[in-house]
Amino acid sequence: MDGERIYGLTEPVFIERREYGVHRWQLTSGEMVTGLSAPDWRVFKKELRQINKEDRIVVSPEMITLTGVTLDQVPDHRELIEGRVGEMVEFSRDFPETTFLLGTADLGGRKPRNSVLYIKNSQRIGEVNKRHGATELEHEVFDLPKNEGSSLIPETNIGVLICADYVHTIMGSKPLQVDGQAETILLPSCWGWGGKIQGIEAMGADKYYYLNLKSISNRFIRAYPKVNEVVVVDRVVEVDEEMKDLVPSAPFNVMVKRKG
Repeated sequence: MDGERIYGLTEPVFIERREYGVHRWQLTSGEMVTGLSAPDWRVFKKELRQINKEDRIVVSPEMITLTGVTLDQVPDHRELIEGRVGEMVEFSRDFPETTFLLGTADLGGRKPRNSVLYIKNSQRIGEVNKRHGATELEHEVFDLPKNEGSSLIPETNIGVLICADYVHTIMGSKPLQVDGQAETILLPSCWGWGGKIQGIEAMGADKYYYLNLKSISNRFIRAYPKVNEVVVVDRVVEVDEEMKDLVPSAPFNVMVKRKG
């Protein structure tokens, strides 16, 4: 594929596609996962037109239904966000065998949750919530249920983590637990956000976040020997012009794959 770069003489192999678009990844099991990497909801809807009935698992980036809305305004945009979720539910009717993973906000509680919905044949069949924020604003805006259990897509051995939760599977005295049945992890993300300003300014955002993702992935693959691969479906967060240098120039759409 144009734009694909492969790194890794030792475990894990790091397959990188640093552009927006529709990315199809073949898992060790032979199954295919389709990532729709888009900067915003408008582009995401255009990418959906490229989905076909052979695509059985389709993944959006983190919080794709929230694009155009600042995090502190999320509770005030219920109608917009739920309307976008409704569009995805309706779209899924035409693909009854496909499971769609949609990054959104669950607005059912006192505070919203940063969530990924599992949608199949116009039904919501599951959900996973982000448990650790990457910024102070995330902690202020979202309910982050740290005690929520791990999640598998129903009837699969595919687990789902949301962005910064990946880091917390290998950190701290009580790391997040990955489901023991998981052979693949899907990671809807806005990866290039929430890092240390000094490191970003010293290295540049692209190098800083690339090394960050690679280091965490190396440790994750060693820590979870049953997991064969991690698939990252990413977008770059929307920022003002004066903050452009603090975010990557392009998304990190990556497969981290165990050698075999």
